[in-house]
Amino acid sequence: FERCRYFGRSLDLGQFERFRRVLHSPPYATLLDHDSATLLSALEVGEHEWRQRVCVVGLHGHEQRMFEFVMRRRLGGRYDGYWFCEAL
Repeated sequence: FERCRYFGRSLDLGQFERFRRVLHSPPYATLLDHDSATLLSALEVGEHEWRQRVCVVGLHGHEQRMFEFVMRRRLGGRYDGYWFCEAL
C-alpha cells in the first residue's frame, strides 16, 4: 500500500473512515459547510499544473481559512485530459 500525501503530510487514508476523520478535523471542516469561497490567485505552474489560492468563509462567517489547491491534468488512460485535485 502507499501512504497519501494529499493533505500535505503522510497519512494512511485507505479506509473511508480515516479519510472522513481528516476531512472533519480543523482546518478542513470549513470546506464541508461554508458560506462562501473566493479565488485569491491562480498560477499556471506548467502545461499540466495549476495552483489556486482560495479563501473559504465558514458557516455564519465564524471562520475564515485559506487553502491552496494543486490541480493536475491527467495524461493517457480513461481520464485523459481531465483535471483533478492532487493536493490541498
